[in-house]
Amino acid sequence: MIAVDYDPVIWSVSYPVHYERWKKTEQPTAPGKSKYKRGFDSDNITYDKLSEFPYMALLFQGWGFGVEYNEPRGHAHMLRDQLEIDPARLSAGGVCLTCKTPYAPRLEQELGIEYYRLPWQDVHKRIPEKHRELGVACIDCHQERSMALRISRGFTLGKALRGLGIDPEKLNRQEMGTLVCAQCHVTYSIVKDGDKKSTGVYFPWQGSSWGISRWRT
Repeated sequence: MIAVDYDPVIWSVSYPVHYERWKKTEQPTAPGKSKYKRGFDSDNITYDKLSEFPYMALLFQGWGFGVEYNEPRGHAHMLRDQLEIDPARLSAGGVCLTCKTPYAPRLEQELGIEYYRLPWQDVHKRIPEKHRELGVACIDCHQERSMALRISRGFTLGKALRGLGIDPEKLNRQEMGTLVCAQCHVTYSIVKDGDKKSTGVYFPWQGSSWGISRWRT
């Protein structure tokens, strides 16, 4: 049994197969492997989507995607990708770390509203130095003692679910299988105050109604 830890290497002691699958997300993806993901070549060259699809620069004007938009890499690269992009992509502040580091829930709990408002670099420095390039890891999606699925982003997805009258603690296994991924795989909006400072995260389906009840058995 492992102790609570952010480092996937610690998890590998109890879950070697799962760890090896996570490690594979560090590997380059050969171009053309999938029509849905062009990926990276053997030299790890980044594919610039704005150069390939120039109209996207117009569609995303005013968004970070309109400044730089590269083909995404695997979970292990989530934070590294932020360190390598145009700094303008990080102008919203620490909120941009929400889906990039397993430390995001802890940082939000410690800093409160300042987690969202502070400059990205200031919040990033609060991550332990050895993990400042650690992307999405085991603890983001799993309970350390059982590998059961968990919603780690209670301050984003959990809050949005409760707004729909859904108790995150009462989700069934099939719902969890979707929502654990949905806590990061979503194009959410960043809420701003009158000074254009970030104050939170808003999911596109917030304020609607629960739409997956048909999955219940």
